[in-house]
Amino acid sequence: ASFSMIDEVVVVDPQTVKIITDGPLPDLPFLLMQRSTMIISPAAMEQLGVDGYGLNPVGTGPFKFVEWVPNDHITFEANDDYWRGPPAVDRIIYRRVDEDAIRTAMLRTGEADIVLNVPPEDLDGLRSDPNIEVVQKDTLTDVHCEHKQSKPPLDSREVRMAMQLAVDTQAIVDTIMNGAGSQVTAVAPVGIWGTVEFEPWPYDPERARELLAEAGYPDGFEGDLRYVAGRWAGDQAVTQALQAYWSEVGIDIDLHQMEMAEFVALGDQDPDELPGWTSQQFRSSAYLDYHLYRLYSCDANAASQRGYCNPEVDELIERGRSAFDLEERYPYYAEAQEIIWEDIPFTWVFVQQALIGMQEGVTGYEVLPTGDLRLYNVTK
Repeated sequence: ASFSMIDEVVVVDPQTVKIITDGPLPDLPFLLMQRSTMIISPAAMEQLGVDGYGLNPVGTGPFKFVEWVPNDHITFEANDDYWRGPPAVDRIIYRRVDEDAIRTAMLRTGEADIVLNVPPEDLDGLRSDPNIEVVQKDTLTDVHCEHKQSKPPLDSREVRMAMQLAVDTQAIVDTIMNGAGSQVTAVAPVGIWGTVEFEPWPYDPERARELLAEAGYPDGFEGDLRYVAGRWAGDQAVTQALQAYWSEVGIDIDLHQMEMAEFVALGDQDPDELPGWTSQQFRSSAYLDYHLYRLYSCDANAASQRGYCNPEVDELIERGRSAFDLEERYPYYAEAQEIIWEDIPFTWVFVQQALIGMQEGVTGYEVLPTGDLRLYNVTK
């Protein structure tokens, strides 16, 4: 859906293409910065096919893919032909370690130079270790639950509001995340142009029970939450907290931990076939239109099968994304965000901070606002 406005790509010369869109698309340069438009090798694609290329990627970055051992590690080596020059280190190995305690232990013993997703409960102890540096940085990423809302019970705004008011999001930040984060105050990432901030939804379980009764569910209802464990620090504890908060107001949610492939496939199913289902997601973006259109437009939701669709929001997003002048665009986007915030299509949980542990002497890394780590200049 993000690329539906691109009609044609014309080759001008070996270094130039001309992109023709169906109407004005002011944010095309931002769109071309997304991962889905990164340059790939046409020769490798022709030789390997889509599935083969996915297992043996060939790109244009500072490191070259060497090997992938599923559920264990991925190895990269320096690309001596990189246009900016070779990176500072010769080899990088990414290891998958799902257990929080094991990641922390690897950092303490020096087995790992850099550890992503430091467990929040370990932050204080790691900060007191003179051999370790802890990086805690705001990101453009928020954690929320995306509801299948084309059929009861989640098609009801009252039900979705009840699910939001039933969760003490500040307590999640303060206790489970050890202060590493903040409450969600917007439907798009705070810190990018055009985002409108609101007062965070309060914790009000009594009002949540009243809303459920008004919606026809005085005794609550049963539902399901699917998630993938190990994607971010504290995710298991936060997921269990959500289940407990909802249970207190009569919403009985079963938890379903899944592998990523199964999670993605289930997300594409018709929402009519999954009433009462929600999924735990984290979303990030560097510019407003991509975030609003991808998550809240009818077209994008038809593709991703969430079921949220408000024609008024669609019209405002369309007007905003068709204007080049920022002052002209802003009122449309602002009004769209106000409507979305009141519709409560998701349960917004918290805004993440990147939690990264480093061995002393590791320098040159960059932590991007999306939470990604750039290692071109990293040294030890």
